[in-house]
Amino acid sequence: MPRYVLAVDVGGTFTDVICFNEETDEATIAKSSSTPPDFIDGMINGISALDIAPADIKLIKIGTTIATNTIIMRTGARTALVTTSGFTDVLHAARAARPTLYDSDWDPAPALVSRRDTHTVRQRTTYEGEVIEDLDEESLRAIAAKLREQGTEAVAINFLHSYINGEHERRARDILGEELPNAYVSISSDILPEVREFERTSTTVVNAYLGPVLDRYLSALSERLRDFGYDGPMLITHSGGGVMSVEAAREIPARICQSGPAAGVMAGANLGRATDRPNVINLDVGGTSADVSLARGGRPLIRAEWNINFNITINFPSVDVATIGAGGGSIARVDTGGVLKVGPESAGARPGPACYRQGGEAPTVTDANLVLGRLGADTKLAGRVALGLDLAQTAVDQVAGPLGCSRDEAA
Repeated sequence: MPRYVLAVDVGGTFTDVICFNEETDEATIAKSSSTPPDFIDGMINGISALDIAPADIKLIKIGTTIATNTIIMRTGARTALVTTSGFTDVLHAARAARPTLYDSDWDPAPALVSRRDTHTVRQRTTYEGEVIEDLDEESLRAIAAKLREQGTEAVAINFLHSYINGEHERRARDILGEELPNAYVSISSDILPEVREFERTSTTVVNAYLGPVLDRYLSALSERLRDFGYDGPMLITHSGGGVMSVEAAREIPARICQSGPAAGVMAGANLGRATDRPNVINLDVGGTSADVSLARGGRPLIRAEWNINFNITINFPSVDVATIGAGGGSIARVDTGGVLKVGPESAGARPGPACYRQGGEAPTVTDANLVLGRLGADTKLAGRVALGLDLAQTAVDQVAGPLGCSRDEAA
């Protein structure tokens, strides 16, 4: 009878697997190098290192950063937006807020859908849900023909006041399904039936932008696990700290944009409750970034609205996490003004820090810790990665020279 429950944290540098034996209440931990770009091999390698039979695995839970990274690196599907005539610029106008109020040089991150890929169609529903202008289906089919020529992979549909009456959005989805059978279509009345046009539009666009990427990733992951010998259930951590099925993640991928960080936040809160310390500051330092969060009264703080790159808004509940690009693989450099900078660029899993002996040459936080003796030169990370002190010293010298200080001071 299956008895093992696996929890997998897929990070930018390492993949961690925790195996819980429900019969003995024992936990075993395995670690493997992450394998970009799809990270699937790293996960399979980590599970294999546990040396358990796939038939004995009962459930696999996964935390992943693939959705967030897809948005940050702009590697999602080519997406179009179809909206009500007269509301072309809702997504691009966004909100007037800015990170620093008086910074007139600040440029917001570009929207995930260009203005050229934003299309409007005549239709109108009042705030009470009354249809006062029918959907122009002929115009919509003409838009679909144009999208087909452009090779559009995903379409987000957001009509005015569709939160109260989604009839036109559903009909538009049906028409696009006929004209673009291979396109991923998200409608706001399904994704986020709430007031506020920008937030609803942005969340629906994020969902469409991620849809094809997550569908391919989850399909490939399921296939690889079947080849490995596991064909049981999988659950994906969502941004709010709970879990959702693979099928739900395919339908609403925008909900897993904080999947990886959320798992760490929940772990910190649970540890605090277990040790009678309900108020916790949780610091999760990975290879690429560091996440800081709070738990109060044994529960993590939750935010209803949050942003990626400030103006890419997602209106799904998420754990409240502050993230900085300062992980073990974060790269140090000296800028033209002679100031030491660390991150957000990371050496990642490949090649990794210089001391990993995988061809990396840039100085990282891990190299600095090795030079300072915080990591022993004889230490083997994950029980197998032998560290090279000489390589770390050479890497740190790259910043010590321009700073005019000793190697230890630079580290």
